[in-house]
Amino acid sequence: MERVFHNLSKGARYDILSILLERRGKKELATELGVSPALITKYINKVTHPSDEVMSKIYEISQEDERKRINRIIINDMVESLLTLVQNVDIEEIADNEELKKLKEILSQIENHNLLRSFSFV
Repeated sequence: MERVFHNLSKGARYDILSILLERRGKKELATELGVSPALITKYINKVTHPSDEVMSKIYEISQEDERKRINRIIINDMVESLLTLVQNVDIEEIADNEELKKLKEILSQIENHNLLRSFSFV
């Protein structure tokens, strides 16, 4: 999962950390993540942000309902980044991008899954 977190904004990292702190104290979270409580305080105060490795560990220790919220933050952050790119480049420059075609296919699969689920086929 580290790759997923690599391009995640500092704000999104903070929001994800905040989710885990809703149920855990700083010391408990530090123990679960294998870091010092002082480092958790630095994250909270935005002195530094969690590394990709720590973000992966956060995801790993999160409970199911926390993970759903984390996934939402990750997707929102990625979409915001993509929208910023699209607003700041000539669309013709990226129109034939193979990775965007893959993204379109993924979104189509998600849409089809949701349609099937809405009709109770899944």
